[in-house]
Amino acid sequence: MASANIKTANSKAPEKVYLNAYAECGSSETEKYLENQVNAKLRSMSIAGRDLKIKCNTVSYDEGNRFARYMIGFGAGAASSVIDIRLIDDNGNEINKFEITTKLSMGAFGGSDKNMLDVAADKIVKHIKENYIK
Repeated sequence: MASANIKTANSKAPEKVYLNAYAECGSSETEKYLENQVNAKLRSMSIAGRDLKIKCNTVSYDEGNRFARYMIGFGAGAASSVIDIRLIDDNGNEINKFEITTKLSMGAFGGSDKNMLDVAADKIVKHIKENYIK
């Protein structure tokens, strides 16, 4: 089972409310996967657009050991990640930033480390929708 938590560096209310958003992440396979998941979720909620850029960068990523998660459980072989999120307005100004940490300690057949990125994408989109999208 995967979990994700947001740690806000700056919890002030946004000065402007945006109509839509899009993700632009780094170039690694993990970052591209996260970018695709966030953008797909934004599209499914009809809030995809170019008003607010969600800039994602992986600070750390450990895929853990799927076999250990499956055979031993109890947190053995856990996967984890730390992702830095910066919100950029349409003028290129950073309006806020936060960090999301994820952990995968178990799942069907040990769970895929991609599951924690799916949970992270859900958490990111939910946070953006609740705090920045009109």
